[in-house]
Amino acid sequence: MHIEFAGIPGAGKTTHYRSLLAVAKRKGLGLQALDQAVYEAHRIGDDRSAIGRMVYRLPFRVGRHLVDLAPTQSNKKLVAAFRRFVLQHRELSSIISHAQCKHAARASDMGLLVFLWLFEFLAKYQLAAETTESALATLFDEGFLQRIVTLFAYDIGTTQTPIAELRQYTECMPKPRAVIMVNADPEICERRMAERGYPFRLQGRSREDRLQVLRRASECIELAIADLEEKSIQVIRIDNTNETAKDVMQGVVERLMSDLRL
Repeated sequence: MHIEFAGIPGAGKTTHYRSLLAVAKRKGLGLQALDQAVYEAHRIGDDRSAIGRMVYRLPFRVGRHLVDLAPTQSNKKLVAAFRRFVLQHRELSSIISHAQCKHAARASDMGLLVFLWLFEFLAKYQLAAETTESALATLFDEGFLQRIVTLFAYDIGTTQTPIAELRQYTECMPKPRAVIMVNADPEICERRMAERGYPFRLQGRSREDRLQVLRRASECIELAIADLEEKSIQVIRIDNTNETAKDVMQGVVERLMSDLRL
C-alpha cells in the first residue's frame, strides 16, 4: 500500500514529507520513502554487475549516495518495470499519454522532460508495489494524485478545467490508502516560490500566469480528492500557515497508526 502527499506547488509538501518520515522513524511506524522501496527492489536478484552487487549490499542510508556507480542495471530494471506498469494499467497509461500530448506538452517546451519524469515515477511505483512487504506503507511526496497538476493544471490556454479527463484519470489510477493534503493559499505559495525559486514549468511566466496555474492546480486536486473521499479513502488535511511541520506530523503519525494500523 502507499500514502501520498498532495498540494499545489509551494504548499510545503516536501517539508512535511521529510518531517513525517523523521517522526515515523522515531515512533517505529511502518513507513518508508519511495526511493528506499526502489533501492530495496534493486537488491533483489543476482543479475547486477559487480559494482551493483557491492552497492546494493549496503543499507539504504549509505548505498543511496552510491547508486550512480551502477546505473546500467538500475536503468534496465526501471525500463522493465515501466513496461509491466503499462501492461497492467493500459487505460491509465493511455489517459496519461493523451493528457501529456494535449495539455502538458502544449503548456511547456519541456514536454520531453516531463514525460521522462512521469516515466521514472511510474517505473518506481511498479517496483515498489511488486516488492514492498505488506506490513509496510510506501510514502510518496508526489504520487498519482499530484501528477494531476502535471497533466492538467499547466495548460492555462484552455478556459475550463478538463473535468471529464481528470475524473477518468482518478478512477483508473492506483488508489492510495491515505492522502495527506497540504493546503495553502495560492498567493502565499507564489510568494514562497518567488523567494526559494520556481519549478521549471513556472519559470519565465508572469506572476498572473503563475497564480492562474496555482488556482487551476488547486481546483484539479480538490476535484480528485472529492472523488477519492467518495471511495472512502482517508484524507488528512493540513493547513500549512502557522504550525511547524514537526508539530503537525506528530498528529498525522498518530492518525496513521490508529486508522491504518501501521
